Amino acid sequence: MKFNKEILIIALVMSILDVIMMGLIRKYYLSTQIVKYILPVGMIIYMFQPILFYKALFFEGIGVFNIVWNSVSNLLILFTGIYFFKERLNLRRYIGVLLSFISIYLLTTTY
Repeated sequence: MKFNKEILIIALVMSILDVIMMGLIRKYYLSTQIVKYILPVGMIIYMFQPILFYKALFFEGIGVFNIVWNSVSNLLILFTGIYFFKERLNLRRYIGVLLSFISIYLLTTTY
């Protein structure tokens, strides 16, 4: 069994960009004062996603990589929401988080 670290690294970088962008948008939404630079900065950060996605296609197919990227992104955004915005989870959602970790592991290992 071989762990494909390249697709996980690219998915992680793309997910970090997602977290930054989503965090900026959430901050913009919660802000009582309008901060003019938040939305343009988020959009500029998000422009790098297609370049990284193209690089990932050298290591894995579009379907598998997209699932890995979405799963990693969802987990990082979830942890950001819990840590920075004090959002809460119930037992059923914790089970969903565990299943996300399992899916990432299964999709990034090859035989």
